[in-house]
Amino acid sequence: LNVNTMQVELGALYRHLSFQYVYDVLDSESHFNLILKDGWFPFIGIIGSEFKEINNAYQKLPNPEIRINELVKAFDQNRFEQITNKWWKKELFLEKKDILESGIDSYLRFDDKGFIACIKILLPEIEGIIRLHYFEETGKGNDVRVHDLLGHILEKGRNKTGSDLSLFFPKAFFKYLSECIFPRFDLEKGDISLSRHTSSHGIAKVEEYSQHRALQLILILDQIYFYI
Repeated sequence: LNVNTMQVELGALYRHLSFQYVYDVLDSESHFNLILKDGWFPFIGIIGSEFKEINNAYQKLPNPEIRINELVKAFDQNRFEQITNKWWKKELFLEKKDILESGIDSYLRFDDKGFIACIKILLPEIEGIIRLHYFEETGKGNDVRVHDLLGHILEKGRNKTGSDLSLFFPKAFFKYLSECIFPRFDLEKGDISLSRHTSSHGIAKVEEYSQHRALQLILILDQIYFYI
């Protein structure tokens, strides 16, 4: 009997049972795509009861946005401090502290202009942190494609946990970043949903600069913190 192997396998089974609702979402491509389309993901910061509520809202309610709005309201200054206090322990985040806090301070205005400012500030910082980390580890800084950066994050998540089935969900997070944050856009076809590229090129629709999207960016940064 290999005790270490047994412990790892029992731990994996316990994790799967404890978070069965998350695995069910990821196993159902149509349901995952529905949640993903609105920018939600089983982020580490909400993987417990809050993501369960998000999942239930999309499964059972004709208008899930009403329930989602209630959950979003739980994120106040104290909640953000709980999230960000650990960020400054990593040099990449500490170097960007003033910028990141400026984005969160904008969110905490709790008005449309604040959410717009939050998104405009934090969206490029997501790419920036990944790109700087990639450069630190590879020495490659020029002619690096977004696909390479996302592949780097995927591998960091896998290496941290040793599995695509961990609660980091690196493979699913790769899909999320590819489709929600760094997709290509097509102005002629009107395919200009809010993303890193449509925001930086100034073509994203103003109504997409919402509180939900702003909160999701903070949760993405938190996810990346754990990965790197």
